[in-house]
Amino acid sequence: MNKMSASRVNKGFELEKKYSAIVHRCGMPVLLSSLLLREIGAGQVDLAVMEYNRPVVYLYEIKSHGHLSYNQQKRLKSSSIFVGEILNCVVLWKLLAGEPLYEIKDKKM
Repeated sequence: MNKMSASRVNKGFELEKKYSAIVHRCGMPVLLSSLLLREIGAGQVDLAVMEYNRPVVYLYEIKSHGHLSYNQQKRLKSSSIFVGEILNCVVLWKLLAGEPLYEIKDKKM
């Protein structure tokens, strides 16, 4: 297994944080255990959101570039099947690539 540099991990975390602030305003956040997903051979999910009025869950993969490898696609498909069966809903994937077009700043109280 190749190890990612600390700067790449930090960059990925920051990108996820930016998208999380935007995406979680569009529905109800769904918390998925990466440990459980790995145990069943599925892939970790960056963000998951369920629509408020319909049984639809969106699984978001966040990348600094716009490419998902075949293995990543396969793992994401396994995750979507698992989530769909557990929550009895339709599951759709979305790839978010690059920096978001806008940011939501944290408000300090």
